[in-house]
Amino acid sequence: MHTSTVLESSDFSYSRAIGNEQHYAGFSEFLPNYHIQDRIGVVAPDSVKAIRGTGLAILAIATAFYDDLRGRNEAFFDYPQNLAFMDPEMGPCWADSGSAWGWLDVWPDTNWIARPGNATDMIDGIFSHQVNRVFWPEGLKMDESVDALPDYALEIMRRRLKSVHYYRSATPDWTLTGSEKASEIICDSLGKLGTPESPHTPPESQHFKSVSIDDFLDAQGACFSS
Repeated sequence: MHTSTVLESSDFSYSRAIGNEQHYAGFSEFLPNYHIQDRIGVVAPDSVKAIRGTGLAILAIATAFYDDLRGRNEAFFDYPQNLAFMDPEMGPCWADSGSAWGWLDVWPDTNWIARPGNATDMIDGIFSHQVNRVFWPEGLKMDESVDALPDYALEIMRRRLKSVHYYRSATPDWTLTGSEKASEIICDSLGKLGTPESPHTPPESQHFKSVSIDDFLDAQGACFSS
């Protein structure tokens, strides 16, 4: 669906844990220096978990994208450069998963990327598709049988990446809350997955851990040949 006719920036609210206190923030603090040409990659080995973990963030980014286009006071037909990296061997069938992500404006279907569901292959996908903002499932493991990525990929990614957020984190520091309208879209997306493991009750909030680029890449260092 094209959420530009449904959602506004006021449909989302943000707070960040600093010490023992929650501080309200805005989209510009959640995703600093966002540009409509940013390429957002959701690493989604399992679409059910990924949509329940990141769907509100993807809708918020799409809304920021449409806000920019609406501000130009001209007709448009476009979609944000949001990509879902999915493992075809995990979770619902490919067509159902694609339909669910498409409902969140991850579209056209060229933005549905098939990758094996291990850390090395997913990082290879992020690199080869020139993603510069990543939503990553904390704890995703590497497959030692997969060839390591070249050193130059690591160095290029250190310069290209703008932000990394873990979802399904044990120690989140960001909370993103959606309006009833936004939650209904998540609910409809989950409903397209065609599996009893995807309850249609949407999450009212989603939680993320912001990670520095160096910390993220250092944590994935075994995926590279250095």
